[in-house]
Amino acid sequence: MVDKTDARVIGGAGDTGNEEIAKKYIERGDYYGEASGESAAEHVFLITPHDVNDLAHPTVGISFAAAGALKVDTVGGETVTIPSGTLAAGAIHPLRVTRVYATGTGATGIIGVY
Repeated sequence: MVDKTDARVIGGAGDTGNEEIAKKYIERGDYYGEASGESAAEHVFLITPHDVNDLAHPTVGISFAAAGALKVDTVGGETVTIPSGTLAAGAIHPLRVTRVYATGTGATGIIGVY
């Protein structure tokens, strides 16, 4: 059983270089990189692209059934069009977005996870 109060377990055996970062995760009750979005998502929802409305929840990942361009607003505030073929269909891509635009998006079967 892993002792989640020991900061050394997060960095790996003998790795103390990340011990301070690990201690911050432990103080928040956040283990194994969960704050950075590396943990499994808890929710999945279908995304209907829309040019005006934001998503009900910002995503930590996006997937789609059929590849195509994907125009999004990121959590960081950028509007970006990801060209078709850049992201593989069927994979969950670690994208934190607040909107998926109808205009400029060719991908279909889009889901978000958070």
